[in-house]
Amino acid sequence: MKDLIDKILTYLPQFFLEYASVLTGPKRFIAEKAKNLDDAFGDACLFLALCIAIGLIVAAPFRPAKVEFYDYLVVAFLSNGVAIIVFASITHLSWWIVRGKAPTKAFFTTYMYFYGVVFDLIAFLALLTWGFVKQTNRPLFNMMLEAARNEGAPQPNYGDAGMTASVLFLVGLAAIAAWCIIAWGAYRELNNLGRLRSFVAFMIALVLCVPGALAVSYVLGALRP
Repeated sequence: MKDLIDKILTYLPQFFLEYASVLTGPKRFIAEKAKNLDDAFGDACLFLALCIAIGLIVAAPFRPAKVEFYDYLVVAFLSNGVAIIVFASITHLSWWIVRGKAPTKAFFTTYMYFYGVVFDLIAFLALLTWGFVKQTNRPLFNMMLEAARNEGAPQPNYGDAGMTASVLFLVGLAAIAAWCIIAWGAYRELNNLGRLRSFVAFMIALVLCVPGALAVSYVLGALRP
């Protein structure tokens, strides 16, 4: 355990630099990492684990009241692990269909970096939205927190503050989606294919994500306490 903690602490400065690099230049970052996939894959695993841990800590106050923190972490890590395996495989398959030749390790390395960035962006966007409601309408925030933490609690009347927060959240999601579309270009460069095949692979991935999401939802339902 001590060795793991020391490794994480040593990696932290690199983590923040890599996060900024992935966020601001995903294609350039992945192109550099692809030069040494063995080292990149290990770094991607550690990067992803830290991203998920940060996102879960941010969301921890809103977990169901009956779920212990340790159980919450275990289930969340398992759930995200399943999601990564399923959707990274879908991404790989979609490019394989259009005759992409990048190695499997390259797909999973890229997907883990992108997943980690998006996971934390969504977590902080949700935190920003909840913070906005808390500052503008504290009674509504208390009711939302009660509804989130206790199954069967009455749903609040969101009103103007809730509507504004929803718009804020949707705008943030649109920005994250735009980033994901830009980042998709990293797979195109890994496979050395043109924009047309990249678009076809993207559409195939979107279609396959529907059954993939259903499969993940069933697994999550079985894992939840």
